[in-house]
Parts: sequence; structure tokens; C-alpha cells
Amino acid sequence: MHVNFERFDALEFRSCGPIDAPFDGVPYNMDESEAIDEELTSNELAILLLLASEAFSKNSQAELSFQGIKAKLNLHQQKLTKALERLTQKNLVDKTLNGYRLSKDAIKIVNSVLISVGNNPNTDPKEYIGFEMKIPLSSRNNELYKLVYLLKGRWFANWRWIGMFQDQASLKMEWQSIAGDLEACLCINENQLCIALFDKNSSPPTVKSDLLKYEFDKFLEKVQKIMNINLATYQSLSTTMIKTNSNCNRRAMSNWLSGYA
Repeated sequence: MHVNFERFDALEFRSCGPIDAPFDGVPYNMDESEAIDEELTSNELAILLLLASEAFSKNSQAELSFQGIKAKLNLHQQKLTKALERLTQKNLVDKTLNGYRLSKDAIKIVNSVLISVGNNPNTDPKEYIGFEMKIPLSSRNNELYKLVYLLKGRWFANWRWIGMFQDQASLKMEWQSIAGDLEACLCINENQLCIALFDKNSSPPTVKSDLLKYEFDKFLEKVQKIMNINLATYQSLSTTMIKTNSNCNRRAMSNWLSGYA
């Protein structure tokens, strides 16, 4: 099941929830030799759907790293290399300095899949628990916008870089724990900096909030070390425990992709 958290605005981390499971109704684990059609294998389709769903979730163009795609889809390195080479040759994926992103031609294919697979456009709602830190920004502390770029592509401690998401208004970054059970996101625009961490396996009331807060504090510690900054010095900083409600609607995703293209 893919998860898209309901967005209240372009910056809310309810749009940055975990998205790591197979797309409902699409066979991700078919043998690679078995093609969906004569030109597109199941691994290639899995990559396209992942890039599309990550972009939809973050409400921004998704550029995922090679290792990020590998971690999300749990694909063998050689199979992923082959699939990305084929997708690039077919102009379905663009290789950028930040990773891989969907081309406009690929969006058309993804939309056709979203509309055609399954009869039920929704998956069962699910709740995730996380912690979120927010810092309002102004002209006096907008240096943070430059400092967050020090985090781009960084692997640190238990965290692996997944990719980045950009639009005209904001920049978002994503990491995943080595075990794959935690996801962390950073989002910044001219008005606000947000850092959030979600437990992708636990849901209320089974979530261990003390352990999750410990992981969140450790993540913040590593981020601040790389940025060489103490976020606690910002008087308006706030940290809260948040609950996110998942909402997966393939038609909504298709409409979003159509507008984006």
C-alpha cells in the first residue's frame, strides 16, 4: 500500500509520510524477464510508480538517488542499474545531478496504469505517529535556507539519503533508517523550516513514543552537527508529537500528475 498524507499546505509534513510499500494492485515482485508489455518490465514500472508516488506525496518534483530507489524497492543493484539504463534510454527517466526523476512521457504511462489497475481506487486508511519541529523564518534567519543544502546527499549514522523534492516555493529532503522502519523529512521555504520523523511500522496506540522521541532527537543532533548550528537558539522553535492520517486515492494522484505535467 502506498500512502499519501493529506496536505493542508505545501509545507505541512502530513504530505511527507512514509511511502515504501508496493503500490496497491501492481505486482512489484514479478520476475524481471516478464514484461508488462513488450517494452516495459515490472521493475521499470515499479521505478516509475515510486518516483510518481514520492512526487505526489511531497507535492513536488521527486529526484531520488540510486541508493534511495534501491532501498525503497529492495531491488538488487544490478537489476536496478539495468532498469534505470533502459528507462533513461527510452526517455522515461531523466538523470540529474540529484538523482533520477520522471519525464513527461513517463507521467502519461503512470497515469494509464493508475486508471487501469484494480477497481477500488482507495486503500484502507492508516495512522502514523511522528515528531515534528518547526522554526518560523524571517529575513533575520534566512541563512538556514543556505545551510540546509549541506545536508543534500548526506548519509549519517543510521540514516540513508533517499532524495530531494523541489518546486518554486519549497525544498524538501528525505532520509530512511537502515532498517527501513523510520523516515525523516526536512522541508524549508521562505517562511518556515520543518523537520519530521515518522515510525513507518507502528500505529496508535502501539507506538513507543519515548523510543521515537529518542530517535528524533538523535536525528536532529546529526543534522545540527552537519549544519554547524544550534537550532535551540531560535526562540520560536516548537516541537510536537503529530499523528498523520493516510489517504491513498489513485485518481487524485493521476489528476495531480496530469496537472504537474
